[in-house]
Amino acid sequence: MKSLSFIIAYKPFKKIDKFHCYNENNLNKPLTSHMLKQFLIWRVKNISQKQFILIMSLIVGVGSGLIAVLIKNTAHNLGGILKNFSLETSDFNYTLLFLPILGIISTVMWNKYIVKKPESNGFPTILYAIAKRSGIMKRHHMFSSIVSSILTAGFGGSIGLEAPAASSASSLSSNLARMLHLNFKDRMLLIGCASAGTIASIFNAPIAAIVLAMEILMLDLTMTSIIPLLIASVSSTISSRLISGDAALLQIEMVQNFEVAVIPFYIILGVFSGLASVLFAKIFYLTNKTLKKISHKINRALIGGVSLGLLIFLIPPLFGEGFETINLLLSDQGQKILSDSFIENYACTEIFVITTVSIMILFKILATSITIGSGGMGGIFAPSLFIGSALGYVFAKFINHFFLLELSVSNFSLASMAGLITGVLHAPLTAIFLIAEITSGYELFIPLMTVAAISYVCSKYFIPHSLFNMQLAMKGELMTHNKDKAVLLQMQLEKR
Repeated sequence: MKSLSFIIAYKPFKKIDKFHCYNENNLNKPLTSHMLKQFLIWRVKNISQKQFILIMSLIVGVGSGLIAVLIKNTAHNLGGILKNFSLETSDFNYTLLFLPILGIISTVMWNKYIVKKPESNGFPTILYAIAKRSGIMKRHHMFSSIVSSILTAGFGGSIGLEAPAASSASSLSSNLARMLHLNFKDRMLLIGCASAGTIASIFNAPIAAIVLAMEILMLDLTMTSIIPLLIASVSSTISSRLISGDAALLQIEMVQNFEVAVIPFYIILGVFSGLASVLFAKIFYLTNKTLKKISHKINRALIGGVSLGLLIFLIPPLFGEGFETINLLLSDQGQKILSDSFIENYACTEIFVITTVSIMILFKILATSITIGSGGMGGIFAPSLFIGSALGYVFAKFINHFFLLELSVSNFSLASMAGLITGVLHAPLTAIFLIAEITSGYELFIPLMTVAAISYVCSKYFIPHSLFNMQLAMKGELMTHNKDKAVLLQMQLEKR
């Protein structure tokens, strides 16, 4: 007679075996069905479910940190090599005209001929899996997102690497949960741990990462979920710092004290941040809609690559993620971002720099939209930070120049970064804690909250859904904060 533990372990396995194709007779799997059964029996006998989830959150956290480090370091090193080579061979970056073409075409060919799956981007992929696939992600996302994002960003694609890292880590955790026959709730929790882990690892911001998992992925805030998320975020941060050291993407030496007298300017900045977020969303989807009309993917990649190359040639800071540019803007060194460009010699007046950075905001929106719309793989997290820093820089410099004030350029740039993250992603708490953790600038909580709140209201008025959710919403597949609607969306009626 079979023991109770065997029945507990075996019945779910038998049921999931049929759906996930874990066949007893298939001995080519890394773990045979027999070995997996024995492990499940042992686990049920010796480890409680809560303890097992804590162990899994630790494993997922470490794995997420390693994936984030792999993507970031590889893409940045590749981009640095190619960019330095172009500067050595050309005074005006003519080589940069062709690098984005190679990157986007390589990405498209990788997805079409090697992976043989349609390209998909970051958090929308995760949200779709949550909304319509019960948290089950396709296996190819574990590696396809890594290679695609490295090819895109390494060759100059104007995107972020956070979303592909989260997609890869989430796919890994989802498929690991499937193999171990965890239920929907635990599978969702591990996906949240993976997403939180990658953000915590990349930005060294574990608290903001936990908030993101609850605000964007809509995980419930309970003690059952908060402890695994904490473990995943901390373990991911530690694992990445052990490899990469204490070097931070965003380097802020000093944040000036907040003065109540300047709060009206933060209110105005909040409005501008919200409107800039709306502009970003409108241009992004208009560009994507236009490029999708080109049915042949290679032709689309060629047109997108040529357009992107021209934009980068005009303004080299659009190359890659652009964290170097963000750091220059935060340290009030806007004139240095024009170095190595054909307009470098003209960057001798403050008005010229302000005008150029203003134009760069629009070009960054176009560059990101073209990169993703033409077949590149990447996210919109880093571009939002880029646009926010540029907007805050322009705003503060404009006020200081024409009204003879002394607004802090770094403070307003940071506040605007929070405003763009809020307006684009509709995630105000994530934006506030992210900027506060990155800079240790808790002195800025009041301006961050002010700008984020106003930006959210402005963007929400014009666009009901975030950029992550808009595409799913148009298909009626959006996972919402309304519990009843969320349950209905997860019902697979076509299979009934």
